[in-house]
Amino acid sequence: MATSGYFFMATDTGLRGDMQEAEKNDPGSWLDMKVVLLRVQAGSSRDVDWKAPMARVGVDIGELRNTRHPHLYRLYVHADRGSNQLQLLLFDRKPAGPAGLIVQNQHIVTACARLINWAS
Repeated sequence: MATSGYFFMATDTGLRGDMQEAEKNDPGSWLDMKVVLLRVQAGSSRDVDWKAPMARVGVDIGELRNTRHPHLYRLYVHADRGSNQLQLLLFDRKPAGPAGLIVQNQHIVTACARLINWAS
């Protein structure tokens, strides 16, 4: 687990593969998302940088956002209430528009599965 700033970051075992796949398809995509992550950690994020919780019943997952046209990149995260640990669950991209919502739902399901496996 890496520590720095206002919270601890812990990564799911699948995140490394997500990062490698993204970098293979779009070099610099993870580094751009890391800039957003560090802004959030430093307390200097913008409203467009994140959303939490996601609009799903019973799921405490948030997303960090970055746009690299034509793709919308998302880093799905979780933090227990009162904890200073941010769990980095899944990093991927989705297209803009209605098709992106279908892809996003699949990403959220995968992030939730990773969160459940994390706890076990």
